[in-house]
Amino acid sequence: MTYTVAFQRPRLPAEKSDNTTSLSVYNVKRYIGLGYDAVFGNPFGSFGLSKGSGYRNPILETTLFSNAGNPNDEQLDGSWTRELATCWISDTRDGIDDDELVHDLQNEFKVEGAESNELLNANIKSIVDKQVENKYTTKYRISKSFCAIRESGVVLPYNGTVSSVFAKDVKHLPEITGDEGNCTPDVYVIDQSHKDCGNIHLWIKFFRRYGTHITTRIMIGGQIIYIDRVVKGKSSAKVKNKKTENNGDYNVEDDFNSAMRGARESNQMLVIGGYYFTGLESNDSDAFKKWFKSVWIRPMPIRASFTSLEHFLGDKANSYRYALKFYQNIQNVANGHSLNYHTFSQMLKETVTVVSDIGFANCPKGMVVVVGFVLSNSTPIHIDACVASRSFCSSDVLRKDAIAVALCAKGPGFNIVAFDSKDRRRCPNDQVVAFGFQVFTDESSALQLAACPTGRQDCGMMPGKDGVEWKACIDSKLLDSEYSPRTGGTLNGKYKTIKCPKGQKVVSGFTLRRMGNTLKVDNCTADIETCDIRCSGYECSEGAAYMLCL
Repeated sequence: MTYTVAFQRPRLPAEKSDNTTSLSVYNVKRYIGLGYDAVFGNPFGSFGLSKGSGYRNPILETTLFSNAGNPNDEQLDGSWTRELATCWISDTRDGIDDDELVHDLQNEFKVEGAESNELLNANIKSIVDKQVENKYTTKYRISKSFCAIRESGVVLPYNGTVSSVFAKDVKHLPEITGDEGNCTPDVYVIDQSHKDCGNIHLWIKFFRRYGTHITTRIMIGGQIIYIDRVVKGKSSAKVKNKKTENNGDYNVEDDFNSAMRGARESNQMLVIGGYYFTGLESNDSDAFKKWFKSVWIRPMPIRASFTSLEHFLGDKANSYRYALKFYQNIQNVANGHSLNYHTFSQMLKETVTVVSDIGFANCPKGMVVVVGFVLSNSTPIHIDACVASRSFCSSDVLRKDAIAVALCAKGPGFNIVAFDSKDRRRCPNDQVVAFGFQVFTDESSALQLAACPTGRQDCGMMPGKDGVEWKACIDSKLLDSEYSPRTGGTLNGKYKTIKCPKGQKVVSGFTLRRMGNTLKVDNCTADIETCDIRCSGYECSEGAAYMLCL
């Protein structure tokens, strides 16, 4: 049995008293009125992932006052605080799936706005996704224990004082209408200094400083969450080979009733607030008492409500809505998702392949490069990936004697990372090859193209000499259909036809022809079943083709 224990505390100013009661009051007040980033934040903290808890700079004004107990206490206008000092255990839920688990984790935190709640849901889901291999059908058992110390909130509508620093920053925010010209979210991710991104950049800086919402209710204390994985699924016996026939199944049934067969796959425990003590994972009562005492020293938010900042922005509220949508789409781009296409195969079907014999390919009007490359005419062969999101495909390295090929689409597509290399190179992180090829010369010095296997992390060994490879990598979860790469070649002025598998048609492709000392590139016609290498005639010494069928 393996236990994963995690505990996290958001970064806040240090406590100012050794008195635990004063500490808890101080803590709860420090959260009220803070900004909160519902787009990139995770209220559970990072737990080793790349997301923070989401709390940002203060938005509401606090004033110091003196009393006998706390001579330098802080008071927030229009706020309330109450003592709770209570513990409870929620019902244990068995047999829940991924979505139900995320809902159970999220339901202690409420964000105003349906889209913002969806983003919070996605950020919390990252805790689940990092734990699960998608070849399993996974069920969970979840139970939660709470100890609450204090609760505080802001009376809405708010009639108190807004921070002077916040008010000054709001004053300098520009009006925007949602039309940012050529500054799309994917362009912004690549080039924040783009000439059309000036106004939206100020809003993004504002969101990163203050967040998208404001903390209007907070409950602090501690929470222990037990999550048990229950694996119950079928998979191919050769799970490492996607194309293997289902010639064998296995079933693993894992339950927590002692009468059931099977063993636990994993057990995760999240300790939020207080300190971890040995024995908590087995529900030891002495360990729980120690933890409860430590919660008073080290409390954390266990429930919260976040209100939209539009209520605090006056005449900038409309601009806020446009900017928030843009900010949300930045996260979509960062996660590899498309803003214009529902599926990866849909995007492929709607791309236009543009080729050029002069090393510079222009996309049609209203389209931008998804991926592309520039290939040298001469040997040794060189290749250079084009920059995505531009309206053209070119190379700063290969300026002369080169051909260019680009896949163009209407606006931002999926986040595809293109690589060119001479050596065997893996896709980064959890990405896999979507499509790509190796270009090389064979034993007769003829030009050849070999397709990279889809779904692998690299293209494999180079089949010939003096070769280079180009590949497009994407998150493995975004490969939604079985499309087929096809290659072929011909020599000495022969005409050759490359065919798609039965039932599929060309979505993209190109042919290369060696004409004397020059390479010529041509499109494969989309939406038909074949692509022709037109190497007839004495001038064409060799030809090769690469195409994608779907």
